Amino acid sequence: MAFSTIPPFVGFLGMALLPDRPEYKWTKWGCYFMTVPFVISLFLAWSLIPSNTAGRTKKTLTSSFTFVGYCTGNMVGSQIFVAKDAPRCEFSLICSNLSTDVSRELMNCLKQTSLGLSAAPYALACNSCLLFVGGSS
Repeated sequence: MAFSTIPPFVGFLGMALLPDRPEYKWTKWGCYFMTVPFVISLFLAWSLIPSNTAGRTKKTLTSSFTFVGYCTGNMVGSQIFVAKDAPRCEFSLICSNLSTDVSRELMNCLKQTSLGLSAAPYALACNSCLLFVGGSS
């Protein structure tokens, strides 16, 4: 699942960072097709929700929040990727990478909290995550 996110990331970088000249037209076209496998990890992740969450209410809420987050991301994405930034979309690339970094840090924070490593490098962030998810710090 994690490996299916690498080609789309490379494809997005290629489309954003290659110059907009005729000699790169087919290379950028190939980078566009490299972005298609991102859907694989999404559906694989959605199939893991019921198996990794205990309790019917928690499964329902987790699935609902995941779906709402997916829809919100699609709505925000159409507002970030605007025609005036074309062809390089640097602002959009920064926003996409920033949201990925925030998600990764939240995942690391929750992982550290789950393992009970309070003296981890994420100690400050983990304390705020504990408050966010209703635990004690």
